[in-house]
Amino acid sequence: MITDPNEVETGTMVEFTYNERSKYTDDEQITVSRPGKIVDIDENTLTIENRKQTLEIDLTEQSIVITDHNLFKSPPDRNYELKEVSDLTTEDIHFSLNEFSDENRSRASIDETLDRANETLDHITEELGKQWLLDHSWISTHDVIKSDDIRVGGVEEVIDRRNDNITEDAPTITFSSETEVIIWTQEILGQISDGAWENANIDWRYYYDLKIELDKTNDALTVESPFPDQLNFQEKIEEFDGMVARMIFFAMVAQQGVEISLNDIQETLRQLDKNTV
Repeated sequence: MITDPNEVETGTMVEFTYNERSKYTDDEQITVSRPGKIVDIDENTLTIENRKQTLEIDLTEQSIVITDHNLFKSPPDRNYELKEVSDLTTEDIHFSLNEFSDENRSRASIDETLDRANETLDHITEELGKQWLLDHSWISTHDVIKSDDIRVGGVEEVIDRRNDNITEDAPTITFSSETEVIIWTQEILGQISDGAWENANIDWRYYYDLKIELDKTNDALTVESPFPDQLNFQEKIEEFDGMVARMIFFAMVAQQGVEISLNDIQETLRQLDKNTV
């Protein structure tokens, strides 16, 4: 726990915890934890920023003032009782056994899955730097289960499920690796329909209705007919560290013994961009 501003430097990733009133009852207090980065230190006050807020934390008064950044309607500053501020490391976001239970898996299988998931989180920090910890909530326990299910069932099963309701004459996207299939089906399609591109004027059904094939003899992915929209995959996705991190996470946990780098993800995105009209 950080109690002295002299203990830390600007740029340090931290997690701050505070009490706020429950929205359900006036007399109930709930504890909230958020990640952030120290951007300024002034005597006993730390200025911390995350993606959506600036926070002024007074270590002497044990108080926190939160300013929200909203382009449409910013609420007034809010004051809360600070509980603590502490350094944030990858170990702090590791998954634990009490977060993961599955009646269909043995304890040994669960332990093995958690070890692989946590090793992948460490790898992501090495690839993206500590800055991505601001977005660590992008990766959930559900993602651990989902990616491990792919490992158990195999990528061919993922392809078969995707192609079940696709018409025979649908355009085909042919991937050259299982990693490409995983990040396309588990992350990019969802972002096209209701994520990063949800406000874009595009026909998201076109991408969902592409027939998927895998040909590992190909040097790069190919699309039977070019994408009709300028989606700028690499530029858009790299706006979000959490999105890139989740792609690496899915691909590594779903493929035991495979290491995925940031460059691997970037190359896939570049290949997708090359197949645009």
